[in-house]
Amino acid sequence: PVEAKGVYVSPDVAKDNAYMEELLHYLDTTEINSVVIDVKADSGAIVYAMENETAKEINALRTIVNIPKIVKTLKEHGVYVIARLVAFKDPILAKAKPELSFYNKDGSKFYDTSKSAWVSPYKQEVWEYLASVGISCAEIGFDEINFDYMRFPTDGVANIDWGPESATKSKTEAITEGIKYLCETLRMHDVYVSADVYGIVISSKADA
Repeated sequence: PVEAKGVYVSPDVAKDNAYMEELLHYLDTTEINSVVIDVKADSGAIVYAMENETAKEINALRTIVNIPKIVKTLKEHGVYVIARLVAFKDPILAKAKPELSFYNKDGSKFYDTSKSAWVSPYKQEVWEYLASVGISCAEIGFDEINFDYMRFPTDGVANIDWGPESATKSKTEAITEGIKYLCETLRMHDVYVSADVYGIVISSKADA
């Protein structure tokens, strides 16, 4: 495992050549040795023209920045490169495949307080999509796949229907089984897997 000491780079910053040149200078001359790059944003958009059939099918691809070129350059400088993929806050997938979404008890579509739709961690198809995006990232040279929003929604959920799967499987079981699936699948592609959760989950009464 790498002792990663890194910086986070958004797509808008990554396409700024002057910034990236300055960043490379610091990567070459300081103890900073890793970079986290947004690949799948919390809008559900993937920020480059990835070779991924599901992403193409749901119209998730955006040509914002040349991620393969940036990854190649960073690797040439010996940098440990991490792809950040937002997991379940995914309005694009929720719109394209409504059967994977959450709904309220009255049958209306669920949206959190920021008006974003989520997809359900109970759905195997969602985990398979996340794994496929991670594989696509591994194929262009990323060293680690970092899944953010690795949780259930917690805002505006007073009337949410968690779905029929919740009757037989807890949220903890759903997340744990899914992470195991991602790790086992992506391990075959020679990348590390990490996941983000808010620190507040330690004391929060909301079961995320």
